[in-house]
Amino acid sequence: MAQMTRPSSALDHFNTDGLDVASEVAAFRAYGDENMLRHGAAISVVAEAIAASRTAISDIITSGRSMTQPWEVLRNVPTGITDPSGRVTPLLDWHKGDALKTEAELLFGSGSAMIAGAASPTMGIVSADDDKACDEPL
Repeated sequence: MAQMTRPSSALDHFNTDGLDVASEVAAFRAYGDENMLRHGAAISVVAEAIAASRTAISDIITSGRSMTQPWEVLRNVPTGITDPSGRVTPLLDWHKGDALKTEAELLFGSGSAMIAGAASPTMGIVSADDDKACDEPL
């Protein structure tokens, strides 16, 4: 049996393993960073939102207004988390309720491990990418 290694942060976990989410138009697994580019289903949903957003911004810059409606962008933005049974929990409920705490405890052994960095003025290391980001010019 392979030994499961714990991610160093929630961000690292969700960047790599993704999170099952649902928007108004689709259910898909959302990833972070370069991992999103490796999974086609999420790309098409996100690309539609990006295209609508870019069109609206371009219109506003060139003419001062856009015919793109906010819902054309927002309908692709995840509004809930999908559990293994297919039930969708609204993001705010997932965040404020026990679901996020339970997930953190499964990932890190306790919810306190996930928020331990919050006690420091710099919030600790948010992800494994953090230490690399400091070396790159802005």
